[in-house]
Amino acid sequence: MIPDSIKFKAQEVWSAVVSSETVEKLRTAYDGLPEREQLIVKISAAAIMLFIFFNIIYSVLAMISEREDVIKEMAVISRELDELDDLIKKSKTQMRKMKKLSMETKYISLLDIVERQQTAAMIKPASRIDLKESPRKEVEGGKYYENTANVQYNKITIRQLSRLLFGIEQNGISTKISSLKIKTRFDDDRYIDVEFEVVARTPK
Repeated sequence: MIPDSIKFKAQEVWSAVVSSETVEKLRTAYDGLPEREQLIVKISAAAIMLFIFFNIIYSVLAMISEREDVIKEMAVISRELDELDDLIKKSKTQMRKMKKLSMETKYISLLDIVERQQTAAMIKPASRIDLKESPRKEVEGGKYYENTANVQYNKITIRQLSRLLFGIEQNGISTKISSLKIKTRFDDDRYIDVEFEVVARTPK
């Protein structure tokens, strides 16, 4: 079934062509031609009209296809924004929990933080190849406790890494990424290998 938009466009073009002064002159000339030549003119005119008609159909279908692509892209963006909003809400909840825990224990488990944020970033456990936490130590003349962890992942996406680092640094405890190394994979440039160090510092 032909869409109404195509029918309307075809009718609009046809009306403009029929009512033009040029067509009137051609009609007069046509009436003066022999029957055989009139037949040739009819066939030629039909071919031209078919060409115009199919060009209109092609143009309209191209516009419809382009609009569908835009709608699909907007739907993807909307889903990503929803996911980001959920991630922020989860991070805020974890921040409150971790802040309360740190006030009670004065100790931060970087292993727990990394593992929680790894899950939130939808990174498969098999992608993590190293997670080592060093014993905490006193710094700045004994005013603070500081502990560090070295983390390595293979074959994760930039998006997953961004979520992971955001979650680690925004967990409500004084943690930060002190170093970061990123390597692009030659076998598949959609993924990266990454190594970073996390540092946590709390008052004694």
